[in-house]
Amino acid sequence: MSTMFQLPSFTSLLTCFCFFLLVLVAYWKRNKARGTILKSPPGPWKLPLIGNLHQLITSGSLPHSSLRDLAKKHGPVMRLQLGEVSAVIISSPKAAREVLKTHDLCFAQRPDFFVSEFLSYDYSGILATPYGDCWRKMRKICVLELLTAQRVHSFSSVREEEVWNLIETLASSNGLSINLSKNLFAMTNTVTSRAAFGEKCKGQDEFISLVKEIMVLSSEMVKLQFCELEGVGNSSKAYVWSQDLYKNILRSGHFEDGHFLSGPSANFIAGGFSRQI
Repeated sequence: MSTMFQLPSFTSLLTCFCFFLLVLVAYWKRNKARGTILKSPPGPWKLPLIGNLHQLITSGSLPHSSLRDLAKKHGPVMRLQLGEVSAVIISSPKAAREVLKTHDLCFAQRPDFFVSEFLSYDYSGILATPYGDCWRKMRKICVLELLTAQRVHSFSSVREEEVWNLIETLASSNGLSINLSKNLFAMTNTVTSRAAFGEKCKGQDEFISLVKEIMVLSSEMVKLQFCELEGVGNSSKAYVWSQDLYKNILRSGHFEDGHFLSGPSANFIAGGFSRQI
């Protein structure tokens, strides 16, 4: 029994080709108009969809080496299209001084990732808040309350104790191989957790595990920021719900007879809540 395959007609092929050509022309015109309006810096040629990503991995070189080679051709201020993200590469001390010092306020904004809206409570955290009055107020609280020399010095005993615990762990290995990176990471997390949440805070290990999962999830969702996937949004909301639950536990744990713990030895959470109230 033979099977007959019917090839597409010439009209169908011509229609598909014209449609594909129209898409490319529209994409080219949009990029040209956008570049004219924004007066983009010079840069290498790019491909549709992936932009200049292929030029960063050519010849097996490292990305920073590829950026160096491209900067030699196109100048110290160069524009690259990294998939859906348009980036400007600064590769000279003079240009970096203009960006980071002379015109720093023009470049003070943070990248607008949709995952930040969920994980930072609609851009309310200091790491995701747009530059403005709110960000300046939070920075003032950090400088004058949370990160003062007196408060940082008050946690010196915590740092010394955890470093000593790490030394004892290394000494007890009896010459066996150990994962030093894992132990250093655990020590850093423990110091941060004790300084931020204090002895009254419970469930520190669970919170650190939650933070790790949030970081991994954020990294994956940034890659998919151009896709409005329902699962991505639901995962973000689920982690925000977890943060809300843990936040309530932390808040209740820092009450003592209806008042927040205070003083130079108070941890970061207690200090932050006291300033908030």
